[in-house]
Amino acid sequence: MDRDEEEERLLRKKLLELNRRKLQEQRQAPAQPAPQPASRSPRQILSERLIDRGDEVLRAAEAQFPRETAMIVEKLAELIMGNQIAEPIRGGDLLALFRAVGLNVSFETSIRFEKDGRALSIAEKLKEDKA
Repeated sequence: MDRDEEEERLLRKKLLELNRRKLQEQRQAPAQPAPQPASRSPRQILSERLIDRGDEVLRAAEAQFPRETAMIVEKLAELIMGNQIAEPIRGGDLLALFRAVGLNVSFETSIRFEKDGRALSIAEKLKEDKA
């Protein structure tokens, strides 16, 4: 055997030994599960994206249509996690979505006037104007 063949044989032998050690270490080391992010509920995922009174719309929808809202929230969270919804969700857009699927979410509304540093309801304002 000439010198080149001998060096090549030794090199292959060392590589083989290194591969064996590596495999042995992998088998001996307990399998470390990949750290998973803290599991968040679909509502938490959606809530992080809501802006402009979106949280208020979501609370009203949950109070009036709990089962249907849960299904919509779950689907929206899936879309957010899949990066199909990347931008924030405005309250008006969320309300439009609920109404588009037939959930007429309603809110308690009131009109108030400010006069002399106090807030008056429209009924009080009309009574005052008559007097």
